[in-house]
Amino acid sequence: MTQKNSQVFNLPCMSLTVRAELKPFSEPSLLLPGENLCDFEVIRQMIVDDIQPQTNIEWLWTLDLVEMFWEILRYRRLKNRCWTPIG
Repeated sequence: MTQKNSQVFNLPCMSLTVRAELKPFSEPSLLLPGENLCDFEVIRQMIVDDIQPQTNIEWLWTLDLVEMFWEILRYRRLKNRCWTPIG
């Protein structure tokens, strides 16, 4: 579920269309227990829609950015689970 312009709507799981040689790079490197492939695909699609890569190198950079953003979200979730406020 995503919120945009004060509207809430559901996004279906998406399959990204990339050239065959880039397909292995478009999948998440690893999903941990509790992570959702659909969540990854939604984030990936939002970033691809914003950047609109054209060349192979733009695609590779964009897909790396998606992976880095996913890692940041993973770290935040882990931090929130491990660090509970005292008091």
